[in-house]
Amino acid sequence: MCSIKFKRGVLKKFEEEDLDDLLRKRLKDSSELPGALWHIYAGKDADKIREFLQKIAKEQGLEVLPEHDPIRDQSWYVNKKLRQRLLEEYGVKTCTVIQFLGDAIILPAGALHQ
Repeated sequence: MCSIKFKRGVLKKFEEEDLDDLLRKRLKDSSELPGALWHIYAGKDADKIREFLQKIAKEQGLEVLPEHDPIRDQSWYVNKKLRQRLLEEYGVKTCTVIQFLGDAIILPAGALHQ
């Protein structure tokens, strides 16, 4: 019973994401078990993402040191609201992928991901 509640909770969370039709269809297939949610960004957008994260940190009253790299410290999760801002303010698109159990995910060289 617990695993059914867990799967429903995971499915609800994943369904809130910006997914293509194929991923949505796989989510509804009861034989497919989602394992991980990935947000992938083009490597060419690293400087824009870095600038965006520094901007968000300043908005939250956090100290931003010049030598600090918010991408590499892995302390940020860019949620749906922040991903929308990143697109609107910096033109950075996110590719959202669900990794189902048994799937392999291959990231392009230099791609940023969370």
